[in-house]
Amino acid sequence: MEIFGVSLPGLLSQLLLGLVNGSFYAILSLGLAVIFGLLNVINFAHGAL
Repeated sequence: MEIFGVSLPGLLSQLLLGLVNGSFYAILSLGLAVIFGLLNVINFAHGAL
């Protein structure tokens, strides 16, 4: 079975990868927002943690 010319397992793996990447960016941005909201300082070392 193909959807948009892509096999179903390939489409599901791409969808899962997109959800994982989106979740990672959401958690990263929420962490930065919480730190900036509480301390009023931008933590440039946040990505190194």
